[in-house]
Amino acid sequence: MTRRRPPAVLLGLGLTAWGAMLASAHAQDVDGRATPAPLRLSTSASLTETLTDNRRLTRDAQADAITDARANVHALLNSARVRGFFDYGLSGLVHARESSLNDVRHALATAVTSELVERRGFVDVRGSVQQNSRSAFGTQSVSRTRGDANRVETASGSVSPYWRGRIGRLADVEARYSLAATRSRGTDAGENTTRTGLLNVGRDFGRSSMWSLQALHQNVDYTLGRDTVLQRVEGTLGTALHPDLFTALTAGSESTDLATIQRKRRATYGLQARWTPSERTQAQAMVRRSFFGNAHAVSVTHRTPRTAWSFNATRDLSSGQGQAVVRLGSAYELLFQQFASIEPDPLRRDVIVRNFLALRGIDPELDVRLGLLVSAVTLRSDRSLAFALVGRRVTVTMLLSRDETTRLSSLDNAPALGDLLSDSRVRQNGVSLNVSHRLTSTVALDLAAAWKRTQGDTTRTETTLKSALLTWSNQLSARSTVSLSLRHAEFESTTNPYDENAVLATLSRRF
Repeated sequence: MTRRRPPAVLLGLGLTAWGAMLASAHAQDVDGRATPAPLRLSTSASLTETLTDNRRLTRDAQADAITDARANVHALLNSARVRGFFDYGLSGLVHARESSLNDVRHALATAVTSELVERRGFVDVRGSVQQNSRSAFGTQSVSRTRGDANRVETASGSVSPYWRGRIGRLADVEARYSLAATRSRGTDAGENTTRTGLLNVGRDFGRSSMWSLQALHQNVDYTLGRDTVLQRVEGTLGTALHPDLFTALTAGSESTDLATIQRKRRATYGLQARWTPSERTQAQAMVRRSFFGNAHAVSVTHRTPRTAWSFNATRDLSSGQGQAVVRLGSAYELLFQQFASIEPDPLRRDVIVRNFLALRGIDPELDVRLGLLVSAVTLRSDRSLAFALVGRRVTVTMLLSRDETTRLSSLDNAPALGDLLSDSRVRQNGVSLNVSHRLTSTVALDLAAAWKRTQGDTTRTETTLKSALLTWSNQLSARSTVSLSLRHAEFESTTNPYDENAVLATLSRRF
């Protein structure tokens, strides 16, 4: 059976490539030392050899040697009309003793904004390809390259054209349409297409006051689940209570069939606040009464010359990966925040952060969070606390997270619910810690440890994954790095527990 191609993903890749060509057509300063280069392109390749005592991650361990060859292309776009980034990786896995586990994998993270009509017409493109788990209670691995049966490659993409205009001096207008899609290789679980129309009319008077009227219409179509509609009309009025404190009130109504067979209309109301006492400290919060209860979003960031702190808490509807959320990993995001005082320009700062992580052998995707492949709109609550300390020789990054996914409706059919069929709620708690020490100007020692637990509420299903990775890395030249790693993982499960030990050797080069 031929798999359907994800239209939004393909269109997103095409527009991203178009943006890269547009930026390169205007490129004059290649190295970007005098002025920001419209296009900054870099490529890299790596070869990793892994000796593991448990190739299938099962109770009956069998040894194997795994070769992982990777190629990566990273582009930064910074022209007058196109801004964003494109990061694509291709990986080939070869097993010495079991060729059935050989695989080719893709990884993508891209976010590009193109200005098609000066100050009026724009297009936002987002895309991601990543490895997910079919089931949160299935086999989990600390390695993104392992070929266990619970691993699935998921692609998400979105294309969002929008138009901005002005009605005299009265109001600004933005009309936006978004098409987002998610497709998974080898399964229909989680596959959906989301279409969203948004009209916003209002006026922002800077830090003093603002008003807006917003109308939203959204359709979510699932391959395995039922189609749903959400309509919302809201008005917002905001004013500054203090030079550093801005507040706003929101009121309106929403109509949806997410929780019932027929659409029902309910009133909504909420409060927003934004506090910015300094460039180093920012906090914002939102709470809104909706048909499922209270939705909220809280974000607090703070940085000092040596540290970065971040706290996030959200509770809202989730349609899965169809919104094409692009995450670059908590280690990357923390250091990107911390280096804001060194380099305000986000594209220049991206290069600094990537070089900093590579020199210290730190995995930029340090994370312990998982998404669920569910073909239904769910209620998701996420909380995370992240911390980074950057010393002269020692760098520490830490992430604590607690995620909760809840079944929203009893109308969804069994194939659509996945893990939420037997458990109406799935909780995931995680902790990850990374400590890197520069022994010399070119040699670093890195220790990464992680703990992750997944629990249901109505059954005794529970899994726990504990891991540790010790890495020695040496920068052979300005563009070449070699590393040696020792890995240990323990997975506790009632169905498929395992232990694994592995030795890894990696040679990487940037071109």
